[in-house]
Amino acid sequence: MPNHYSDIGFEIKSSDDLNRIIGQLMPIGKVIRKGFCKYWLITVDTHIEFWQHMKSKNTFDSFEMHYNSQNLIPVRFDHWVNRSADKSNGSAYVWYHFDGDLFPFVVDIPDAGFYKKVKENQILNLQVSCFAEKLELFKTDTDYEASQTNESKFATEFFIPTGTFSPDDNEKEPTAYSWFAGHILSFEKRTNSVCKKEYYHFGVTCQEALFDIVADSELVTEVPVIGGILKTSCWMSGKVKEVK
Repeated sequence: MPNHYSDIGFEIKSSDDLNRIIGQLMPIGKVIRKGFCKYWLITVDTHIEFWQHMKSKNTFDSFEMHYNSQNLIPVRFDHWVNRSADKSNGSAYVWYHFDGDLFPFVVDIPDAGFYKKVKENQILNLQVSCFAEKLELFKTDTDYEASQTNESKFATEFFIPTGTFSPDDNEKEPTAYSWFAGHILSFEKRTNSVCKKEYYHFGVTCQEALFDIVADSELVTEVPVIGGILKTSCWMSGKVKEVK
């Protein structure tokens, strides 16, 4: 069954599997420090990252993962949600500006402890990776439009931040989940060097925002096409590349 780990080629189905893999990878990690905040960063195959907050030399918490690239999305920071007491992890509630409109979304920040002093309305250049839970591919806009048999029709590029909605008016904290569609700018089948499992990486543009999408190869049931449409429900992880 695909999961967020298999989206980047890891065979992890239990906490024991995760502990085994992390134990195997710990020796290749390194300390990343800003001020008094420290993380142990493990990098696999250039792009795959595991971040562990270091409370002390041999004590770790706030385990997070990310898929890194050079793609950037400029957003306006609003506030932190799901923040730990020591602020070492958390999710950023941000606003993206497109064609005169603003829309919000939430993204988990693996190294959030480095950004304790970010203030409301500051501009962040974010790199956002989407870990697919569901995925559909369409070769053309026409194919995509023909697939919409319900009364509600969605544009070829739409974005719905599902994690910001509270069912039944519940006061739960927003989460880093979204549902969107966009046009494929690039794609590549890659192989995780640790587990030898294949996965896909896509570069997808949605309303001029460029997202990285990673997906278990089991989710990719059609042949991708440059210029085609990808629709996904996903969890989003983001790295702050620049604070303005």
